[in-house]
Amino acid sequence: MSPTIAGQIEEVEKEISGCERKLDHIEKKLRLKRLTDEEQKSLHEEEKKLRKEISDHRKVLGELRKENWKSMVLSVSLLGLCYFIYVILWKF
Repeated sequence: MSPTIAGQIEEVEKEISGCERKLDHIEKKLRLKRLTDEEQKSLHEEEKKLRKEISDHRKVLGELRKENWKSMVLSVSLLGLCYFIYVILWKF
């Protein structure tokens, strides 16, 4: 994975997008094609796996976004502290 949180978020979003494309393809096959029972069962199993994978990726994405938000708050706080110290030192 990428060393930055933003890079990790981007990678997880790409993985979710890829899974969703695969899932759409499977759903189209199930709706539009005549399939044997075995083929339908196989596609339903794959569909179930993809839905679980998407769910897991979304959980990870939520955690990464939360971590990104914490980092942003810390950065803004430090910037505000630096500005405050600069203002105090400039007056004296």
